[in-house]
Amino acid sequence: MLICKWLNRKRLLNLTIEQIANLTGLGYRTVARFFSGEDVKLSTVEKITNLLGLDFAGNEIVSTKKLLEKRAKQKALEIVSLVQDTSSLEEQGLDNKRLKDLLEFTKKASRDLSFPYFVLFDEMNLARIEYYFADFLSILESTRDSEGFTNQAIQLHNSSSDNLKRQKIPKELKLPPNLYFVGSVNIDDTTHVISPKVLDRAFTIEFSAKSFKYYADFLSEDRTIVKRTISTEFQKKLRRDFINDHIYCQTIKDEEFVKYARIFANDLNHINRLLPEDLKFGYRVFDEVINFILNSEVSIYQLDINQAFDLAIKMKVLPKIHGTRDKLEDTFEHFIDFADSRNLFLTKEKIKMMQHSLLTRGYCSFI
Repeated sequence: MLICKWLNRKRLLNLTIEQIANLTGLGYRTVARFFSGEDVKLSTVEKITNLLGLDFAGNEIVSTKKLLEKRAKQKALEIVSLVQDTSSLEEQGLDNKRLKDLLEFTKKASRDLSFPYFVLFDEMNLARIEYYFADFLSILESTRDSEGFTNQAIQLHNSSSDNLKRQKIPKELKLPPNLYFVGSVNIDDTTHVISPKVLDRAFTIEFSAKSFKYYADFLSEDRTIVKRTISTEFQKKLRRDFINDHIYCQTIKDEEFVKYARIFANDLNHINRLLPEDLKFGYRVFDEVINFILNSEVSIYQLDINQAFDLAIKMKVLPKIHGTRDKLEDTFEHFIDFADSRNLFLTKEKIKMMQHSLLTRGYCSFI
């Protein structure tokens, strides 16, 4: 009965589980557990019921009308804050060493296009990625010049202060083609859900503990020997993979691209038809799947096109899938049949793991 009151209130306020997670600062899974009637912390119940305008017994303490008005006002403030120029480096603490290191590293990559450069972010989703990384996400999608630099630039500041001049901080920064961003994320009650905007623009690589025996063996090895086993030739080949004839990760829609686009168009169309309306993907994901297959063929790992397609679906399509049993049960059954018919072993394995979570807990997500 109490769950019915919570669910009805959620419906009246037109809130999704993801929105409630974002507004309360709780994890998506925690909120889903709450609405499925599972045991959660008392603080979780308090946060969600406060948001819904209810007490612990499900009685109304704030009217639906007032809550809707409050939410409309919050949305307006969010839009204003996004439009206003709040990204001034001076406001955000220009003396921060890590910020200056990042700028210097980016400028170094710009001067040396013969090597790939990697920026590593740890636990990216402790804050909302789509907020603090918004400028990068937008600029990375801009067109490129003949050298591969973004035509659009990140606006760093609009100041003529002596402090900025002394530190040689440019007013704007174009991103070079050889700069790669890699980030780790954790999913728990302290982190934020990764938005579709971010997932659409990234490949998700999942790491999990496979064998503690291999880990123990690794710890006992001599690190100097491990380093020597990475041959100079392998390092050269790996670097060549990332440089990719100075194309890097750009999508070049030439004859070869069109050829593979035609080969996989029907399969990708079929996958899209299997997905619920709010989880379907568009041209960006299509392009990156085809680009991944093309690059995999000439990689040092030399994957065949079916292996590459399998990996691409797991890393580009599956991470966006999340929801309840009503929403996904049939989708997973059809997806497994499709994966079987195309020998997509990695995709099938991951879907079956997600399906198990769906059937036992009533909801699932990629991570």
